[in-house]
Formats: sequence, structure tokens, C-alpha cells
Amino acid sequence: MKKVVFLSWHYYNSKRQAGFHFLAKSLNENGFKVVFIASVISIFTFLRRERVIYEKDFKKNIFKPRVYKDVKSIINFSLLRPPLSTSSKLLEFLSRIFFRLNKASINELRTADYIVFESAQSILFFDKIKSINAKAKYIYRMSDDMEAMKGLKTTIKYERSVLDKFDIVSLPTKIMYDKFLKLSPNNVKLQFHGINKKLYNQSKVSPYTEKINHVFIGNAYLDENFIKIASSIYKDHFFHIIGAFIPSIKKNNVIYYGYMQFENTVPYVKFASTGLHNLTNKGGLATTFSDSLKVLQYSYCKLPIIAPSVIPAHHRNNFFYFDYDDEESIRNCIDKALKFDNSNFKVFVQNWDELATDLIKD
Repeated sequence: MKKVVFLSWHYYNSKRQAGFHFLAKSLNENGFKVVFIASVISIFTFLRRERVIYEKDFKKNIFKPRVYKDVKSIINFSLLRPPLSTSSKLLEFLSRIFFRLNKASINELRTADYIVFESAQSILFFDKIKSINAKAKYIYRMSDDMEAMKGLKTTIKYERSVLDKFDIVSLPTKIMYDKFLKLSPNNVKLQFHGINKKLYNQSKVSPYTEKINHVFIGNAYLDENFIKIASSIYKDHFFHIIGAFIPSIKKNNVIYYGYMQFENTVPYVKFASTGLHNLTNKGGLATTFSDSLKVLQYSYCKLPIIAPSVIPAHHRNNFFYFDYDDEESIRNCIDKALKFDNSNFKVFVQNWDELATDLIKD
């Protein structure tokens, strides 16, 4: 049985599941031995009271690997970690000294056939891991562009120095692909996120009682001003916001659901009138979300997608654009989106099994 080791900033047993969780589960279900290492846990995680510390079994997992449905979960606890951004050279120096792989992680990495890095500070372990296991296939599956996310400059510099040493650099969005193709042309691949098609196909009952329903799913970057304007223009439309947001808009046609298990979000997406991709653009981040997991879920359900004009998704013909805080453009955008004819709309969306297989194929 071949072994795949994931190095992620996520905790495997988290309630909040991301792409790396789905890839790990897919490979495990298809006969691979899977080890999932959360590799950026430090004393800062506790000092900042990050929400991961409240996840089930997290503290127990720090002291001992745990197994969840045949996937081994390891937390690589370091005394310090490289800060996300800082002007302190001393802190950066100390962090590099104390940012280390623990024994449990090294033992698993030494015998891995495939090692998959996420775009996070764990990439700083690349040369160390390569020195203890030169035979594995090395895969860099980016979730985000660290430069666009304002990551630590020394981490980004190191990332650039090892890009061409990976067997595959896998990019989930076209804008990231176009950028990194210039930086490492021999090993980059455009591989969009996968989705769980089965869940969407099995969903048969709409949760809505209203006629026109706009849905937002996610836990960050929600442009609430768009919701305020749109819900005032269209008082007979309903705006459903699924994610960990404080209910700040007090209107009858704006409904906050809070955090919801992924499986429960499926019918809200499938039976919506439009998919809201109304993201704020702080730091220019919105420009990186043209092919996000949310976009693929909306697209698989053939929804028109409402988005700010700064998102470069012109390769997708189900996008409809508005300008920030512009009432007329918001009105025009929603009107056009609701007229979208999806009868002949086709889009390539793969499931997680297809992505996982493509990612590790020799």
C-alpha cells in the first residue's frame, strides 16, 4: 500500500473542512495509506486563542497521533513558527530555529511515496524533508497565493527557490496558473478544485419557500454593503448568508444561518436563484477568487454568479458583475443574472477522486 503524507496548516479532525481534507479522504478511500500533518501549530496558536484549539481531540492530538477512519492525524507542534508578517529580524531568526519537524512527522515522511505540501509555512521544511526522503514524489498543491495573501517575505522567497524542485506545482485558479507558469514553466499544472458531485446530484428538496433566493456561502470577505443595497432595491428577494458572520443587517429579507456543516449547505446552493460571490477587495484579495471552490459549486449547479468587477473570471460565462457601492450597477447585475439561460450551460467540474488521482499519478 502506497503512502501519501499531507503537510497542511489545517487540523484534520476540524469541523471546517477544506480541499486538503477532501483530497486526503479520497485517497484513503481509494486504497492509499494517508497521513495528515498539521504543521504550523505553536505557542502562538494558544496565545492568540485560535479557534482550532477548541476542535475535538485537538489537544490530545498534540501529544499523540490519532486515527480517524484510517487517516492518521499528526500535529507538528513547534515552540515558535515564522510569523505571518513582521519587521522584527530577531523574531524571524528565533522562529526559524524553533520551527521544526517532530519525530512522529519525520518517521512518516521518511517512508512516504508521495508528499503533498499546502501553500503555507510548512513549505519551509522542503529541503529538510528532501534530505530524509529523496525518492518520494513531491507535490505542491497551492490553496492560496502567499504573496497575494501578504505572507512573510522570507517564506515567499524560499517558496520561489524550491518551485522547480517539485514534481508538480498544482494551481487551483487560472490567475495563479498564469502567474506561476512564468516562474516555473516545467512543472506547473492548472487543476481546479474538486467538489462532491454525488451530494449535489442526490439533493432533491429545496429548502426555500420564497420565489427568488440569492445565497452566499463562506466564512470571510463578505461585502455586506452589497447585501444592504441589494436587499433594499429588491424587497421581495431573499438573501441567504451561510457562514460565521455576525447578523448585522436587520431586514426581513436578509437571513443569517451562521456556520453550517457542508452537507447541509448543498440544497441551499442547488436550488438558489443566484450564487453570491460578493467579496470585499481588501489588499486586492478578491482578484484571486475567480475559480474558488465556491465558484465551482455554484457553477456545477448552473447558477448565475454575482461578483464585483475586480474578479477576473471572464473565462466563465455565468459571471455577472457589479461595481462596489454602485446602486445602479448592482441593480443591472442582478437583473441580468436572473435572465441567465442555463439550459445550454456546460462547465468542467471534477470530483475530489478525479482531482486526487490526477494529482498523484506517476
